[in-house]
Amino acid sequence: MKRVWNNLRIEIVAIIILVALTLSLSLYLVTYIRYRDLTLELLKDDAEAINKYAAGIVDEKSFTDLNTIDDETSELYETSQNNLRRIREIANLRYLYTAKQNEEGQFIYVMDGIDRAAEDFRHPGDLIEAEIIPDLSRCLDGETVFGDEILNTEWGYVYVVYFPFNAANGDVIGAIGMEFDCDKLYDYINFARIMTIIIALAVSAVSIAVAYIAAGRFIKKTEKNIKKLELEVSESEELTKTVKEASPVAYILCNEDLTVLDCNAKALKLFACEDKDSLIGNYWRDYMPEYQPDGRNSMQKAREMAGRCKACGRYVFEWFFKTAKGDTFPTEVSLTRLDNKSGVYLIVYMYDLSNIRKMEQSIHKLKNEAEKIFYDPLTGVYNRRFLDETMNRVMRRMSRDGTTLSIMMIDLDFFKRYNDTYGHAEGDKCLKAVAGILTRGVTRSSDFVARYGGEEFVIVLPDTEGQGACAIAAKLLENVRKAGIPHINNGAADCVTISIGVTAGKVLHAHALEDFIEKADEMLYKSKNGGRNTYHYEEL
Repeated sequence: MKRVWNNLRIEIVAIIILVALTLSLSLYLVTYIRYRDLTLELLKDDAEAINKYAAGIVDEKSFTDLNTIDDETSELYETSQNNLRRIREIANLRYLYTAKQNEEGQFIYVMDGIDRAAEDFRHPGDLIEAEIIPDLSRCLDGETVFGDEILNTEWGYVYVVYFPFNAANGDVIGAIGMEFDCDKLYDYINFARIMTIIIALAVSAVSIAVAYIAAGRFIKKTEKNIKKLELEVSESEELTKTVKEASPVAYILCNEDLTVLDCNAKALKLFACEDKDSLIGNYWRDYMPEYQPDGRNSMQKAREMAGRCKACGRYVFEWFFKTAKGDTFPTEVSLTRLDNKSGVYLIVYMYDLSNIRKMEQSIHKLKNEAEKIFYDPLTGVYNRRFLDETMNRVMRRMSRDGTTLSIMMIDLDFFKRYNDTYGHAEGDKCLKAVAGILTRGVTRSSDFVARYGGEEFVIVLPDTEGQGACAIAAKLLENVRKAGIPHINNGAADCVTISIGVTAGKVLHAHALEDFIEKADEMLYKSKNGGRNTYHYEEL
């Protein structure tokens, strides 16, 4: 008898070791795949947000008028390429470009968003690389093409997306391609994978040690108490019951008709049932909403899932149940076929996904909030927070380099009268229109417009001398006047106008943004006292 139980101890330990290793491997695979899939979804969301912004900036005419390298001298190319480069730098993309199929059927580049001095810069009319053509062809057929995975290229890890570009009439006339730099992101994924392996191995080691000790104690106790075969069977059944109740997820045993035959305590808790009698003997339909989220009848679809399980032995899917109180909740269901002399049974394991769904909603909400944090919601330009945080970094760099910074303070003339005359709704439209004019008036990737407050805007021009800033100020005054936004109570003109204060100076270590803002505001005050619809300049 002692030899028998020693052999049994070895077998039990071996089985538990195998189970521990299997569970550890499953933990690693599920965690890593989930993290990878979530990463790809976040990249896709970022790509869609960038495309939505880019589609509103890219000029439709660029796809029809830019065909060869000779077109690089055109004003359309200069403006469009600067806008594309600015989007790429803001979005921190490795590559951002537009492409199309020319009249000869060739796939060519239209614009490249990287610096023209770069070795891999592509000119209008350059042929698209052969490996890109299949995805680009699908995109030009109207399909948004997302990468299935992060690619390992000779330039590092990248994620590639192609979006169709539609003309005003709805026709697809080109494509916007973007490549995300995923080197750091892939490092995070590798780090997560390594940490998951370490945790899985640690869990395995602890499980094996605990299993060995537990098995030894169990065998020692059993050797003293087992006297009859009936006792062995009884204890075996008790062990089965213990394992069932110790399962970390809800467990249900059903027959082929989906009638509940047995369950554990976690299943009772999941369905908010007081005891087994309220669950055992019922059909699944008593604990399911009438329809699943895809619109299909729950009972019909449940029979289909059971059929698939009986055909392949095991089937995993997501499913909505409802509690005894009528509350619905999402689960991941694992069906396993069990063949027995008395018939075919289905073992059902259910994992509650409610917390995971709430977590995904929270992540999505945080992502949306993060996108809004640096932008003014009314005008779409940068806000005061972006101005303060960005300029701290920019001015430190400029103080080291000893370069010149130009700042403009801009105010809409008699804007209170405009609101009193046309209403605040029209006032909001006016602010958005002027913000758009100011944004289009600065073309370098380092320049930007920010709303300072109310009807005041700030334009930041790093590495720009005073003469250049004054030229831009004069052009902005002209562009706002040409827009011809009516303003009958503007004392300076019969349309909306602006007043500008300009200052420039070499950035010193002791300088702060407020020094430039105060000087520019002083010049703005002179412009207002000088009749408005003008600018004044003084060096800092």
